[in-house]
Amino acid sequence: MFQTVKAFVLVRVQSVRLDESMSLWESVKEKISKIRGVLKTEVVFGRYNAVATIEVETPKELGDIVSKTIPNIRGVAEVDTLVTGY
Repeated sequence: MFQTVKAFVLVRVQSVRLDESMSLWESVKEKISKIRGVLKTEVVFGRYNAVATIEVETPKELGDIVSKTIPNIRGVAEVDTLVTGY
């Protein structure tokens, strides 16, 4: 049976002026949404500013996304990953 790797990726966007924050959040959300394996990205309020649901074929793919691709998006300050267990 083929099993995929699924995770929720929490993203904190860099602090900017209030009038710039929503446009930066939307820009980050749009760029994350275009990454292969991203099923959904939502803007949230709290410690993090976005949550992406990702499903890929291998742990390496997930690792590359959360350690290389997302952190290199302009405006991303922090990434935290919650890998599903079941």
